[in-house]
Amino acid sequence: MDAPIGYRAANERCTLELDAAETEWLDLAMQAEEAGLSV
Repeated sequence: MDAPIGYRAANERCTLELDAAETEWLDLAMQAEEAGLSV
């Protein structure tokens, strides 16, 4: 059975937000590493 359209849209939005957050975290982690901090 197909998921309701609203559910599917919300799920895609959450996935996009998680991807963005992970990218941002990795970017910050690299900056911290370059500055000599351990993460």
